Amino acid sequence: MEVAVASPPFRSYHYIWPERFGEPQTGLRVRVPFGRGVRWGVVLGEGTPPVEVELKPILDVLDAAPLLDAARQRWLARVGRYWLAPPAQLWQAALSWAQCLDARAFIVRDRKRLQAWDAELGAAFARTPKRVLAGLWRAGMPDAAWRVQRALAEGLLEEVAHDPPALPDPLPAPEALTDEQEKALARIMNALGGFRMFALVGPTGSGKTAVYLAAAKEVARRGRQTLVLLPEIALAPQWLARARGVLGDAIAPWHSGLDARARLGVLARIEELALLVGARSALFAPLPRLGLIVVDEEHDPALKQQEAPAIHAREAAMLLGETLGIPVVLGSATPSAEVLRLVEEGRAESLRLSRRFAAHPKPRVEIVDMRGVVGPISDALVEALREVKEEGAQALLFLNRRAWAPALQCRACGETPACPHCTCTLALHRRARALRCHLCGYSMPAPSVCPACGEEALAPLGAGSERLEEELRAHLPDLRVARLDRDVITSHGRLARLLARFARGELDALVGTQMLVQGHHFPEVALVAVVNAELGLGVPDFRAAERWWQQITQVMGRTGRGARPGRVLVQTRRPDAPWIQALGVRDYLEVMREELAARKALGFPPYARAVRVVFAARKREEAERAAVCFARAARRTLPDPVRITGPQPCPRERVQGRWRFEVLLRDPSRRVLPWQLAPLLDDEGCRALARPPGVAATVQRHVDVDPVDWM
Repeated sequence: MEVAVASPPFRSYHYIWPERFGEPQTGLRVRVPFGRGVRWGVVLGEGTPPVEVELKPILDVLDAAPLLDAARQRWLARVGRYWLAPPAQLWQAALSWAQCLDARAFIVRDRKRLQAWDAELGAAFARTPKRVLAGLWRAGMPDAAWRVQRALAEGLLEEVAHDPPALPDPLPAPEALTDEQEKALARIMNALGGFRMFALVGPTGSGKTAVYLAAAKEVARRGRQTLVLLPEIALAPQWLARARGVLGDAIAPWHSGLDARARLGVLARIEELALLVGARSALFAPLPRLGLIVVDEEHDPALKQQEAPAIHAREAAMLLGETLGIPVVLGSATPSAEVLRLVEEGRAESLRLSRRFAAHPKPRVEIVDMRGVVGPISDALVEALREVKEEGAQALLFLNRRAWAPALQCRACGETPACPHCTCTLALHRRARALRCHLCGYSMPAPSVCPACGEEALAPLGAGSERLEEELRAHLPDLRVARLDRDVITSHGRLARLLARFARGELDALVGTQMLVQGHHFPEVALVAVVNAELGLGVPDFRAAERWWQQITQVMGRTGRGARPGRVLVQTRRPDAPWIQALGVRDYLEVMREELAARKALGFPPYARAVRVVFAARKREEAERAAVCFARAARRTLPDPVRITGPQPCPRERVQGRWRFEVLLRDPSRRVLPWQLAPLLDDEGCRALARPPGVAATVQRHVDVDPVDWM
């Protein structure tokens, strides 16, 4: 039996299927001996075992039936073919949520009957009234999961129920839909029962969420379920509060912030749910009657998984909708170039909401010249915040850089402390009195003298969200301010509590990074300030301009969503730059039409398909040699339309102690890549390409199809 083992090197191996487990089924989770330990894997089928290899038997079958049905298994295979992911790695990602099943607890319904039916299992439960499966495995009981499943089927055991995660208080249901919203809803409803893609586009505050919820309500009335994918779990609390106002308690979250018991609580109610709201992993949730998929804020790069398998949740959702024969709605105020291209090709139907809900006017945009200003706060911002405080309104301050300062620099010798393991400077976290690497997590105490010259001349270079928060408190002691970034928000509960405080009016201002930008609906926000507005445009990435416009447009849309008029202060040291002057004047879609024309002329995505292959090793020459070998083979093998760049050092040449070289492949025909690249990446080819003669086996290779991060 061929089993995809969910453990590095993520390959499939062959094992003996014991007859006592009954008929094997593709997609069943099993426990198998692996090296000196035990791992879980997924049955792929009969397969052809290698010759003259002694096979070991499968130790246990973890589930009574496959956790993904046949249609989802077909979808998973399509996902693997497109993103060039090994089956074992893909199954591990798809069923990572299933580890919560190991924490299930059971109660014996009849001890005597269980003892007679299975003496060893009965003895285990006699020692402890409740046992989790992991405990039975640790106790060394063979076939523990399989025997428990059989005892459940016989009615000898009863699973202990777990409560689902608590839901936020419901927000009032939206008012009656506008004509535009009704038309968009009708188009979506007419598509139920078949696969179609919709691009729901409208300015921030135009009521896209109201359309999603109205669609989910109608889908539920027809006995089906809706899945909503979000780029950040920061958006989940407010989304759930609004959904609860429309759908009641038939909703649940699904994301990495849930512990095993919370997930078990959701699984216990999975049949009765009308709506599941979650991040990327929610794609793999076993909703049995899925009828509609919504990808909210589809433009957000957080929907793309950076670690292997590097799947994009938006594209995977489109494949899932096609496989299941259900509609997919891709929503954003700032649609991605990829979705605009789908509309251009006629593969997605555009649904437009042209104006803000309740006729709220666009916010007033003011450019603040920061040339000559020391620090991140202008006099104009201080005065605007005073007005906000006096009026009882609220403010959001966006600075897409965390820590107190991104670096320290010696004014005497110019030295900047850098990470010993990565190609980046160490950021100053003043409250923690530490310098930290934001790539690998390396940390050291903040020095008082320069490590290079010994002078007491170290000064912060630039500003981050921690510094902005501190300086706000210094300028405006009465301002109730909190920070929203990954240094502060270390759990989903802390995030939910902070957003709830802001929604209740207990805070006057929130300072934040990317987590603050989109999806949040706070009607009392009258001011948005963009600090260091030019950040992000100097990145060596052809998507830099698109991302900048998306961020700025989204954060500007957080104000003026209620009865108060909105105001935006844009602080910049480049006030005369054309892209700064265009804020509040040019429309995002107008800008993107020009961007798409430029990309089409240059043959860049979405008018070409791209693959980035990165080789990493402890020794620089090993990574370079592996990349050279791969590039030669790719040039020899791939047909003419494919353009190959490199090998070359990555923009971040060293990360976590490994030197990195990349090979970039671009296919303007979009017919060759990624599929014809697969033979170069199979196991045998991998040995020859990633580890040519003289190269150590520690060379790592990362394949990224349709990369969104080129650093």
